[in-house]
This record gives sequence, structure tokens and C-alpha cells, in this order.
Amino acid sequence: MLAAQERVLAADHPDTLETRHYLAWFRAKMGHVATAVREFTHLSERLAESEGPHAIAARRAREALTHWQGRRRT
Repeated sequence: MLAAQERVLAADHPDTLETRHYLAWFRAKMGHVATAVREFTHLSERLAESEGPHAIAARRAREALTHWQGRRRT
């Protein structure tokens, strides 16, 4: 689904970025926390650039990053 969204909508489209957020969250829940932290870091930066640092989506990504940073296992 992500590949299709990137191809059809673009990598920085809000729906594509939201899909990235959910994929990172599910990766963390499945135990791949370090991978998810890297993805949330990248996502936070992209959202801050595309929507602004105070946008709700950017804030959610930063909050998820903070939440999972202390739980790195892999």
C-alpha cells in the first residue's frame, strides 16, 4: 500500500505520511522498536518540512518518537 501511495500520491502527501506513521507504530508494537524509532525520526523531519513544525501530524510523530525512544530493544 505504501509503495502505491508514494507512486500515485507522492512521498510527502499527507495520506502517505500517515501510512508511514501507522507502519512505524505497528513495527514498534511487533518488537522492532529501533527500526520504528528511525522511521519516526525521519517522519518527524519530513512532516516538519512539509506541514510545519507545529502541525498536528508533526506533533503526533514527535510524540510517538518520544514514546518509543525509551523502549528500544532491536
